[in-house]
Amino acid sequence: MRAVRDDPAVEAAPRPLGRTLSVPLGAACVVLSAGWWPLAIGGAVLTVAGTVAILPAGTARLRRGTPAALGAMVLFAAGYFGADSLITVLLTSGFRMSLGQAAVVLSAAPLGWAVTSLLVTRCASAFPAAGLSLTALGTAVPAVELAAGGSFGVVLGAWTVAGIGVGLAYPSLYIRATTAGSSGFTATELATAVITAECVGQLLGRAVGGTLSSAGTTGGLVASYVLFALALIAAAGAASRTSTAG
Repeated sequence: MRAVRDDPAVEAAPRPLGRTLSVPLGAACVVLSAGWWPLAIGGAVLTVAGTVAILPAGTARLRRGTPAALGAMVLFAAGYFGADSLITVLLTSGFRMSLGQAAVVLSAAPLGWAVTSLLVTRCASAFPAAGLSLTALGTAVPAVELAAGGSFGVVLGAWTVAGIGVGLAYPSLYIRATTAGSSGFTATELATAVITAECVGQLLGRAVGGTLSSAGTTGGLVASYVLFALALIAAAGAASRTSTAG
């Protein structure tokens, strides 16, 4: 606080309060919908509207450059962290694995993310779309395997691949989302926007996934993971627009 207290105030247009507050209101509607689809869908729409109001102009349209990177961050967080929040339920309730097996699978993705990020530090700028595509694949496989009665080894491999994909994509995606370039956004605006994008994506993915999986059957889990994979495919598409060239 002492370091920044003498900085000049940034003159920025105020965010519309009503649409901003629609983020927590919409998330609450999804969480409290108790399986009533109109309320869940309405809550998701409210959350998206509030997110669009908060993030810089062009993010919802995935405008090439920084806005597309922020949009990709929202989609990535919704898909990956939504899937991560339900992986233990998927393994124990869906695949009937033991807690020990679930712990091994659960650890695979963050380990793959960490090691891959270290290995690609010098050339991470080349991998955001490819990495997110790998994460989408690693997220979709458990849904297919659950429907087909798959094995521990396949799910472990798939979730490891999902983490490796994040390790390839995240460093570059974060840099592109926080680098103004010729976008005209201030550093403060981008620093706030990337945190908002990731947090709201996580919130939305976990809320929607939790609502779908509460159906009480494995069909809800399959639907959740299909939705997460689609969000990650969309994130990969958005990540391909993060370069300002072309």
